Amino acid sequence: MPRTAPLLLLATMLLGIAGLTGGCGDQQVSDATAKAPSQPKTRVETLVLEPTSFTDVIELTGSVEALDDATLSSQTDGTVTMLRDRGTRVQEGGIVAAINAEEAEAAVEQARAQYELAQDRFERQRPLYRDSIISALEFEQVRSERNQARAALTQAKKRLSNTRVVAPFSGTVEERFIEVGEQASPGTRVARLVNTRQVKVTAGVPERFANDIREGTPVQLDFRRYNAG
Repeated sequence: MPRTAPLLLLATMLLGIAGLTGGCGDQQVSDATAKAPSQPKTRVETLVLEPTSFTDVIELTGSVEALDDATLSSQTDGTVTMLRDRGTRVQEGGIVAAINAEEAEAAVEQARAQYELAQDRFERQRPLYRDSIISALEFEQVRSERNQARAALTQAKKRLSNTRVVAPFSGTVEERFIEVGEQASPGTRVARLVNTRQVKVTAGVPERFANDIREGTPVQLDFRRYNAG
């Protein structure tokens, strides 16, 4: 018994020291935890990705060209008496401009009178030729006079129609090259007529988009940026 007592005492002391040491370590950890600054919380949202379609817009600059665009000219000489204003819509066959037609109308009346006279003589000479009262040469001369008078009447009517500059297609008066009261002659430019309801748009496509654009691809045209002012 005397030999075991010191060992028990030593074990008791070691246990006491160990207990003391362990207690101090726990206190230091608790103090460090209390003094550490708190980290801010971050809000996280999740999103489920799914395949979807989208529209890719390519902005291009192009030129607009009317399919029907004509410069109308006078086919006779005379004073311009009427000319449509710029921006006026004219239907196909409608009058764009008019030139003084007094002389042309008088020429038509004169040619008509000559033709009617020649036609009447022809009708009166026909039975005479049939009855051999006049020769074939005399009747042929009457027929020739009648034909010449008819051709002169046709030509006079043509000159009268040329006093009116008509629209070859439906369109809008884009420009005026002459004014009312000015003198026109054959070949004088009068007005420019454009059909803006049917146009052709030409635009260049960059090479990197060449495979993305094909026939049937929808397009949207915007002309507002070209407005004056």
